[in-house]
Amino acid sequence: ARDGLNRPKTRGGDYFKAKIFNPSLLASSAGRVTDHGDGTYTVRFRLSWSGQAQVEVTLIHPAETIDVLKRIRPKTRKRLYVCGFTDGNHTIQTQCYPSPSPDPSQQECNFSSAHAAAGWYCGRPGDIPCDKIVGCGGIGLRDHGYLGITEEDVRLFNESYIDRVVSGSFSVNVTANNVPCVIRHSGGKCLHIKSYPGEEQPINKLVLKDCGNRQRQLFVHWPNGSLMHAVSMKCLVLDTKGEIKEGVEITLG
Repeated sequence: ARDGLNRPKTRGGDYFKAKIFNPSLLASSAGRVTDHGDGTYTVRFRLSWSGQAQVEVTLIHPAETIDVLKRIRPKTRKRLYVCGFTDGNHTIQTQCYPSPSPDPSQQECNFSSAHAAAGWYCGRPGDIPCDKIVGCGGIGLRDHGYLGITEEDVRLFNESYIDRVVSGSFSVNVTANNVPCVIRHSGGKCLHIKSYPGEEQPINKLVLKDCGNRQRQLFVHWPNGSLMHAVSMKCLVLDTKGEIKEGVEITLG
């Protein structure tokens, strides 16, 4: 990882998301990112199909913006709301928050609901009763001074630093590793593709066998209802006439 000046970073804490995908197969897999704490990261993918696959890594937040978010998270009353109270022709607006005032001397109307597990506290509107509340609205975040946000912190949240695809994303070619491909049957067994070599055109069959924990690969469900095995690119078909011209012959074993 590098900082805003393109210098290598020596600390971790950046928030990356990664995926590997093939748009033509409508297939994708999320990556697992390991933070080594020294500015380097490792991404591991589960490869569920063979052929071309694109790798994309997105920086959601650098460590520096995460530091700011962690710093302001414990602060209460970060967002400012106002509610109106009306009694006859007399209307007063007071500030309201989902948590009580840290100042015990401040008088408040408590509209919290234990049933909804939600707190709501408004400054008492003078001589107007609390039950004369007529409406509330949000104004936004409190000022930066209250939140402890500096001008440098604000610059960190520039769109050029957050939620951006890391340059240098690339494509890879995934080679099949001869692990049997499987789709589970409701009877508790699995459909395996088995290849019979020695012929000019190897015969592939699907047979039911006991499932192994590592014998799972991807089948793509197309809008027309067919299932295509993402490695062999063949579809599961049921031919009652016994004439299989395309696809995979289905036998029960």
